[in-house]
Amino acid sequence: MEKVEKEKELVNEENKEQVDEGKSVDEQEEERTVEISEKELNELKEALKAKEQEVAEYKDRVLRLAAEMENLRKRLDREKQEHVKFANENLIRQLLPVIDNLERTIEHAKQSENMESLIEGVEMTLKGFLEVLEQFGCKIIEAEGETFDPMYHEAIQKQESEEVPENKVICQYQKGYMMNDRLLRPAKVIVSCGKAEKKEEQPEA
Repeated sequence: MEKVEKEKELVNEENKEQVDEGKSVDEQEEERTVEISEKELNELKEALKAKEQEVAEYKDRVLRLAAEMENLRKRLDREKQEHVKFANENLIRQLLPVIDNLERTIEHAKQSENMESLIEGVEMTLKGFLEVLEQFGCKIIEAEGETFDPMYHEAIQKQESEEVPENKVICQYQKGYMMNDRLLRPAKVIVSCGKAEKKEEQPEA
C-alpha cells in the first residue's frame, strides 16, 4: 500500500514538471505575481497613499510660495512708485527757504531804489541755492584757467591769446554741473589756441 502511494506521488510530480515545462516564461511570472500575499498588497497601497499625500503637500507648498512671491512683487512695485513720486521731496523742502528769500528780495526792491541792495539780495539768494544743490551732490565744474577737457567742457570758440597758453580755457560762457560722479551738463567755454603767429615781413624789392 505504501509503495502504491509513493508511485502516485512520483507520477504527480512528473505531471507537474511536464505542465511547468509546457508553460511560457510570462505565464510562470504571472503565477508568481498572483502569489503576492494580501499583507504585501496592503503595504503597497499604504506606500502609494503616503506618496500621494507627499505630492499634495509639495504642491500646496509651491502654490503658497508662488502667492508669497506675487505679494512681494506687488509690494516692491508700490514702494518703487512711492520712491519715484517723492524722490525729490527733501530737495524741494530745502529749496523753499531760498524761494522765500528771493520773494523778500523782490518785495524789498519794489520799495527801494537802491540797486546795490537788490544785487546783494539776489547774490545771497543764489549762494543759498547753490549751497542746497551742493548738499545733494551737485557741484559747479570749475573751468576757467583749466586745461580743456572734452569730458567736462564744450568749446564754443577758439581764440588767440597772448596771456593764456594753448588748450587752456580763457573764460566760461556757461557753467557746467556734476551730480556726484555724473555729468549733468558740460561747461561751455572759450579755449585758447595760443599766441598769434607773426608774419615775416617781406623785404621790399
